[in-house]
Amino acid sequence: EAVTMAKQLVHGAKYRKADIKFLRAAFDACDADRDGLCYIAEIDNMMKTMAMQTGRRSPMSSVQVMRATDLNHDGAVSFEELLRAFYPLATPIEYQVMMDWVTPRYAAPPPPTFQPSPDQLAELRQIFALYDRSRDGYLSLDELRVAFGSCGYDPAEIEDLFTASDMNQDNQICFEEFVQMMSCNYM
Repeated sequence: EAVTMAKQLVHGAKYRKADIKFLRAAFDACDADRDGLCYIAEIDNMMKTMAMQTGRRSPMSSVQVMRATDLNHDGAVSFEELLRAFYPLATPIEYQVMMDWVTPRYAAPPPPTFQPSPDQLAELRQIFALYDRSRDGYLSLDELRVAFGSCGYDPAEIEDLFTASDMNQDNQICFEEFVQMMSCNYM
């Protein structure tokens, strides 16, 4: 049912995405200190600005706006409260879809790369040279199987580790990839 409702909302069946985005932009403009909440002074300033820009005063005072939108009576209005005040008949699923329309999605930051000390780097170079039986400056999957198989890893784990560590997907592990592999796997 939730998927069907979300599909209906996406296709504009009940609420318009543009309206929700406009409401969010108005809320963000009101939220002068960017704390995610609008207080009476911010609402009052916003209403004065709108009156000056449009030449029309709101039929409601800032106190009336606060009373109508501060649904939990904590003295501040969150965007979700504003949304619920404007759309009191929306279902919880509809509220979630509307919130998703105006909530930025941030990608997870890339994991920090391991920066070994000079001593650690020297030790890793020695280990890499030991594993690099062909002496070509790279570790193949077979070389990694021999090295890590003797450490107790099973073949599937080694193959997964190789695939995950081969960042440029050239089917071999260079020294830089090896350093990150060792740091990520606490070897």
